[in-house]
Amino acid sequence: ATVTSEPPGWQVSFDHGVVSYNTQDGLDALHVSGAGSSMTVNDTLAYGNMGQQIKVGGAAVTLTHNVIMGNCAAMKLPIPGFPSGFNAKLDLFCRAGDTAVLINVLPNMAAIYQYNTIYTNGTIGLEVEYAGTPAGTETIKYDHNIFVGFPGGDGRNPTPIYSNTNLKMFTNPGASFSNNVTYRTRGSWRCPATSLHEVAGSCSDPHLKDETWHPYGYSDVS
Repeated sequence: ATVTSEPPGWQVSFDHGVVSYNTQDGLDALHVSGAGSSMTVNDTLAYGNMGQQIKVGGAAVTLTHNVIMGNCAAMKLPIPGFPSGFNAKLDLFCRAGDTAVLINVLPNMAAIYQYNTIYTNGTIGLEVEYAGTPAGTETIKYDHNIFVGFPGGDGRNPTPIYSNTNLKMFTNPGASFSNNVTYRTRGSWRCPATSLHEVAGSCSDPHLKDETWHPYGYSDVS
């Protein structure tokens, strides 16, 4: 939906889904917009897509209880069960900045990002950008998430959270950053993220069932 909706807006929910092996982005809901619009992604598994695994913005955003694998180069490989030569004409692997998830935040409308798990060996785990000129009232509620990083092609682990502008959406009144586990990050990342007002964060191993890197497919994060 690239047309801005009139009120009451687009109301979109993606629940208990699987998003995998798309040759651009995985679940791309960046263009759901218009007054009153909302986009909810819940209990969804996203992996192996060549761009961002999930991208949302332009509406009230809720991402909860999702498992996201930032293995955007998966289809470079001979994946079992795929026909021989399936990837012969594919390129632009890890397009869109080698980022697992993108959220655009709006003024006076908290983006909800809670109880999600990201594994990635990309450059960025979660990118958070402003949908327009920052108004100072953009917020995100980033709570109870798990981030596990793995070395990428340059040997470095990912940056868990990034913005091209700033990360004030984490510190503006009404934002929250609490009870997250952030494990194996790029050296420039400070854990706990005191500059983002992190509360009760852990920088230790979350001890999930499978903490190995899968270049295609996905891990058991129970």
